[in-house]
Amino acid sequence: MVENTAAPARADSVTESAPAPERVSLKRFCIDLSVSDRRVELIGGFEHTERVAGRLLDTKEAYAQRYADFANAPAK
Repeated sequence: MVENTAAPARADSVTESAPAPERVSLKRFCIDLSVSDRRVELIGGFEHTERVAGRLLDTKEAYAQRYADFANAPAK
């Protein structure tokens, strides 16, 4: 008879979750953005569209992606 010599896997050691991305307020993101981007009118327009859309709390990465899309969108 062959015995299984491998140690049984523990459920808590197998599923280590990555820390959740830090969520920031829209106001904090825009304040931090204004340090590196001096286009205050563009930041203000972005802040307005995000607030109207109801996105007041999100990750920095999500805000940054939407800001890049907003900045590169053609004028209406």
